[in-house]
Amino acid sequence: MKKLLILLFSLFFLSSPSVFADNYIPTIEKIFIEKVPLLDAGEIFYGCIYQIDWGDEDLFKQKRELSSVRIGNPNTHATLYMSGFFEGDEGTPDIGDCFAFTTHFGLGKLSANQYIGNAKIYYGKYKIDNIVSPKELKNQITVDEYFQDNIAYDNQRFTLIGEVEETDVLLYEFYISLVSQKGDQIKAFFPQDKWKNDESMRNKLRSIKMGDMIKLRGYFRGEMGMPVFNILKILD
Repeated sequence: MKKLLILLFSLFFLSSPSVFADNYIPTIEKIFIEKVPLLDAGEIFYGCIYQIDWGDEDLFKQKRELSSVRIGNPNTHATLYMSGFFEGDEGTPDIGDCFAFTTHFGLGKLSANQYIGNAKIYYGKYKIDNIVSPKELKNQITVDEYFQDNIAYDNQRFTLIGEVEETDVLLYEFYISLVSQKGDQIKAFFPQDKWKNDESMRNKLRSIKMGDMIKLRGYFRGEMGMPVFNILKILD
């Protein structure tokens, strides 16, 4: 009986996906196609360098320090700021080199064709995951669905539905904070030229209260960190 239990335990241990799991990491191309809005700090990804930007020459080393690299291609790329490498030194990254990278504060999507992050090279073991699962953008989505799906909408026009957390006027724009059931927030802004000289619209904005469910048509100005939504029209 004891031997049987040991055998069963051993089989479970070796077959468990969390034990000796392969460290698969996505390519930057996969990240773009799957519209990932943000990689958290410490998450690993893979890419090949096609551009290097150098800083000023160091006074003592008399060499330029590497400032940033770009991985991907000129149309869709990630700009990675790095330090500790000097031009001409052994081990300094070069154009055409491919590495696994990780970031100190996360890899954020700056625009539809650019990610940005403060990165370093990852020297551990890994396998490359370049199997892509394209994501379909919805024409209408709730705040909860947006955070659950974890898909970047970039400048795609769509209808956003959410619960009002607060309203205000910030820098001449009407501001609405929409909140999910888990407390995640989307900051939405309605440009002043759409309501300043329209009394009926001004009354409508005044009537929006905390807890109201509201439907907005627009697009994201940015999704890095806390998403910011540009309101084109208030539908409800």
